[in-house]
Amino acid sequence: MYVSRLKSARSIRCAIYCRVLPCFVGSKPCGKQESAEQSIVLFNRGVKHSRCGKAVKLQLAGFLIVISKPTTVQQIDAWRRADETETLEFKEAKERFALRDILAYCVAIGNERGGILLLGISDKPPRSVVGTKAYPHIGALKKDLLDRLHFRVDIEAVEHPDGRVLVFHIPPRPTGHPYHLDGAYLMRSGEALVPMTTEQIKQITEEEMSPLAKQILYMVGGIIVVVVLLIVYVSTEHLWRTQSQSPDHKTVVEQAGSLKTPEQQPASKTPSSSISKSHKALIERVNWRDKRNWREYLHTGMTKTEVRKIFGDPERVSVSGTLETWDYGSGSIDFMVESGTPDGSLYSWFEPRD
Repeated sequence: MYVSRLKSARSIRCAIYCRVLPCFVGSKPCGKQESAEQSIVLFNRGVKHSRCGKAVKLQLAGFLIVISKPTTVQQIDAWRRADETETLEFKEAKERFALRDILAYCVAIGNERGGILLLGISDKPPRSVVGTKAYPHIGALKKDLLDRLHFRVDIEAVEHPDGRVLVFHIPPRPTGHPYHLDGAYLMRSGEALVPMTTEQIKQITEEEMSPLAKQILYMVGGIIVVVVLLIVYVSTEHLWRTQSQSPDHKTVVEQAGSLKTPEQQPASKTPSSSISKSHKALIERVNWRDKRNWREYLHTGMTKTEVRKIFGDPERVSVSGTLETWDYGSGSIDFMVESGTPDGSLYSWFEPRD
């Protein structure tokens, strides 16, 4: 996930990059100081800097920057005073709150570029803290969310003077990849959760990273390629020197000189055992329960026919607009199916859990 968590000092001066901290607009700092707690009262796309009052974004090169500290009582009170938005949601949940509803809010808020869900606070002004007894073991809840959503949601239990409050820190979706819950791509519409339209999903899947982010990725990729080539070169050079100094090297060379040329060798058929593993996979189905087979055989752009040859028929198929999801156990494969490509084109997948 494209999320960077920075544990900053209590006071942050606006003197770094114009889009790293919410006190920058354009390329000039406002000159004001902002505490870490104030810096992320809200990190939606319309937040205003509390000192200079200018609207800003907490974003750098397409990656959301979250300045994170343990949530305090003062931070909760600041959220209570703020307006409820698509990225800030309050729920009373005195006794319980359905897991399915938490999953749906995490997906919808994540598709809105991330935000906060709070349990134990009335959702009507003045948003009194009523406390919640739901989910006393937040460690188990974190695992349940990770298993169902396949992305991490940080949860805190804050002891407010008026009661216990659960704080869900929901990360933003990756660029070009919307979150979904069992095939439903949810978003916020006022206080309601509604499915995205086909056009909205298509717009997200066609998103591209900013030019600066692309440059960074290209630089990192180039460095990795150079390092790999150097390792291969050094390893090959070391192996050649080791073999050339071996006492058996001369004998091997002499024996190689006495071998017949390819024209002199009798022709022989390639045994069937020499068929490559990847070629066998197209003839014999592999076990989709082994996650290694997902990593080895799946790639974007594959058709539904090609996937069926490898993994067989899915256990369940769900369709949402131009997106078709195949479920294999707890794993899933998403295809983009349009009028010109009835056999679909694979664009993402989630491996099955152990």
